[in-house]
Order: sequence, then structure tokens, then C-alpha cells
Amino acid sequence: MEMIYTYMRLVHIVSGMTAFFVAPLALIAIKGGKNHKIWGNIFFWAMVLVAISAIPMTFYHPNLFLFLVAIFSFHLSLYGYRSVQRRRSVDLQKSMRIDFWIACIAALCYGGFIAWGIAVFFTSGSHAFGYIAIVFGLIGMRFSFRNFKAFRTPPTDTMQWWFDHMQGMVGSYIATLSAFSAVNFYFLPDTLRWLWPTLAGVPLLFFWERYYKKKMNNHGSHKSEISPETMNV
Repeated sequence: MEMIYTYMRLVHIVSGMTAFFVAPLALIAIKGGKNHKIWGNIFFWAMVLVAISAIPMTFYHPNLFLFLVAIFSFHLSLYGYRSVQRRRSVDLQKSMRIDFWIACIAALCYGGFIAWGIAVFFTSGSHAFGYIAIVFGLIGMRFSFRNFKAFRTPPTDTMQWWFDHMQGMVGSYIATLSAFSAVNFYFLPDTLRWLWPTLAGVPLLFFWERYYKKKMNNHGSHKSEISPETMNV
């Protein structure tokens, strides 16, 4: 059993570090270009391995926080990945059903994270993990509810799929950076060690999204340069 845990831990570390280093390469590459597709694919499948390896590790050596971050980061990358898959799907109804159930499962997990975070305030002398679980849970819940809203009222913006893709992938990278910070930046207080990437990254993500929306509105032809066929799927 211990050998399996050691192997899973190695897979978890290698895939996590791979995601950590290749994500910036995908971010700086020309959107829709070959390099963006290559690095984006590597990042996504690295996140898949992070999540797969975290599950048995949690059972062998119970670590609810490891499970929380793995699910959170994987779901956001899946959210970004599926936004492109859904856009190019030939059977949109089937694709929507898949995303609906993904959103349901994710919402249940995030509800559990929030409940656990609240419970920490009443059962622990340290509230750091409570804050972190609630913040991650609320952010993840927002992505799930965005899916639910899209099912009921499809977005009118023809490029919304691209912004969903960007938010999911960048959000997943912020979660990966949070995990890296948590295991290395011990000179920071516990709460800040986990949450500073979110505090710094989320405003930058919103600014970046507004920048691209303004750019696309001013140069409508730019939209044609980005298509699902050229994104990282």
C-alpha cells in the first residue's frame, strides 16, 4: 500500500510541476496558434493526472485539503476545456447534458467545502483552513452556477465560450500556484500562503477579460482568428 502511495505521490508532484511550468507558455502563446494548443493540452492532461493521483493519496493518508485543491483546480481546467468542446460539438444537447452533470457534481463538492470551512470555525482554534475552504468553495460554486445559467439562458455573445475557456484555464493555474505556494512559502501566514494567488490573480483575470472584450468589440474581425478548432482541445 505504501508503495502505491509513493508512486501516486510522485505522479502528483511531477504532473503538478508540469502544469505549473507549462501554463505560462500557453498564456503567452498566440491564442488559437499551434503553440497555444500544444502547451494547453499538456496543462490540461497534467491537471487530470493531478486529480487522479490525489484521490488514492487522500485515502491512504487522509488529507481533505489535498482533495479540495485537486478537485478545485481540475474542475476549473475541465470547465475551460469543456467550453471549447461544447462550442464545436455536433450534438449540442448531449454536450450540454454532460456539462450539466459535471456542474452538479462540482456544486455538491463545493457545497461540502463551504460547509467544512464553516465547521472549522466552530471546531478548530485556527480559522485559516476555514477561510481557504470557503473562498475556494464560493469561487468554484460560481463556475458551477455559470454553467446552470448557460443551460437555462444561452449567452448572446458569440465569443462567450472563449471567455469561459480563459477563465477556467487561468483559474486552474491560480489554484495550481496556490498549491505551490502552500508547500513552499512557509514564511507567510497560513491563510495568506494559500490565498495570495487568488487575491492577486482574480483581479488580473477580470482586467484581462475586459481588455479582450474591448479589443474584440473594436476589431470585430479579430474574432474570426480564434475558433474552437484552433484552441487546446
